[in-house]
Amino acid sequence: MKTIFLPLGDHSVVSNTNVTYILELARVLKATLYVSKLYKEPGRSGGLPAKSLKMAQIAEQEIKEELTAYNTEGVKIRVKPLEGDDWVETVGKFHQKTNLDLIVLTPKHHNINQANFLGKTAGSLLRETETAVLVVPVDYTYKPISRILMAVKSGIVNDKTTLDPLRIIKKRYKADLRLLQIKTPEYLPEDSEFDANLGELVDMYKSSENATVFQGLLEHLNANNPDMLCVFKRKRGFFEKLWDDNSVKKSVFESRIPLLVLKEKQ
Repeated sequence: MKTIFLPLGDHSVVSNTNVTYILELARVLKATLYVSKLYKEPGRSGGLPAKSLKMAQIAEQEIKEELTAYNTEGVKIRVKPLEGDDWVETVGKFHQKTNLDLIVLTPKHHNINQANFLGKTAGSLLRETETAVLVVPVDYTYKPISRILMAVKSGIVNDKTTLDPLRIIKKRYKADLRLLQIKTPEYLPEDSEFDANLGELVDMYKSSENATVFQGLLEHLNANNPDMLCVFKRKRGFFEKLWDDNSVKKSVFESRIPLLVLKEKQ
């Protein structure tokens, strides 16, 4: 993993512990961390002089100011304000130039009165972008990743590069990967066929019969006590349907530990 992207700003609230977690993750993975904010340059008439300080420079200064509160030693950081007013479109264009490996998002705060787990902006970035996403819960304290619980319905992986973020995290942290295959009512015989690239990463396997992938994940969560969850976002899969309207309600899905969402390329 070479590049991690962290969006900041009014539409992506990031707590102090979130930034600390992301910095530690980038440090261990030896990845370049791009920290970004959106800005919009105001239009000006052709005959008028440009302002002495452009919005891009202001956004860059704001990012640098925020980062002074953290220990960034050993982390390769690139401050990258991006012009635009829509994160999905702007990140998509940036990804084409930079080839991002991972986008880090933050869910809504753990407030019992807050109905959504992911807001519209975070949800749309997860749903619409091609890059793998890591959702780090608000105020989640960093600790090394020693155990990953991965939940799948099908063991088929169409593109082996889909597994790259998981493979790198497992390798750098020397983490134990436990694979939980959940057989839902839509389970097909061919789903039992496991991709060799996935199989070589697995340290422990277990199957379970549940109504949904999420229900199976909840059932086995406490017994495995993972430091990270991992799921696929597949076409017509449970998690694809889950994020159909971009925002995600807590009544349908919520994670109190980091959630790695791998995007299967179509």
